[in-house]
Amino acid sequence: MHKLKSFGIMAVMLFIAFDYSHAQINETKISIPTFNDEYTKTVVKLESGTKDVDFVKFRFSFLDSKQYDVKNEHFSEFDSLQKLMFAEVENKNYKEVIAVAKKILSIDYTNLWAQKFLRQSYAVIGDSANANKYKNIELGLLRSIYRHSSGEECGDSWEAAQVYEEYFVLDMIGAHLKKQSINQSSGSICDEMEVEEKGVIKKYYFDIEKMMLKKDKKLSK
Repeated sequence: MHKLKSFGIMAVMLFIAFDYSHAQINETKISIPTFNDEYTKTVVKLESGTKDVDFVKFRFSFLDSKQYDVKNEHFSEFDSLQKLMFAEVENKNYKEVIAVAKKILSIDYTNLWAQKFLRQSYAVIGDSANANKYKNIELGLLRSIYRHSSGEECGDSWEAAQVYEEYFVLDMIGAHLKKQSINQSSGSICDEMEVEEKGVIKKYYFDIEKMMLKKDKKLSK
């Protein structure tokens, strides 16, 4: 009888500890920008669980948002957070990964690395609801880059809104960058990425024209 009572007390204590652990994780929330623009409105939708989002427009709406300026103004902090996130992933500190990833997404919600590691960490700790939520966002962002293009020609290129997206895609397909250059053979401006993939040297192309135009527009303002 005493053994059963002790077991019951232990089970309650473990439940409380588990619940407190999850509470700590959820203390760090993704901050929603105060700007009433397309980017901010879409962040609100995605955080509420809405799946019906045009992810191409969303990625480029970030470049038009004042939040993009906030990111640039605090780029040193953003860069430090990214390095910390990768370190916590390496050390398998999943609670810390979640907290840091949320801080990164508070600055740039379109960040694929943060979405990926947030999704993976929630899956590891057994929070399937959040794992599925951020998986849908990660895949939505990723698919919006390559869509119906092969990426094997400048005229059939993948479209990047930020340079890091190019490296993320190459990492996801297991391609190791050898050389990067500009290609304008199709009339558009492309990043030509010479890579090694499964022992074979090949090239992938990313359309960066819209990205450059939006950045130039920002600078001119």
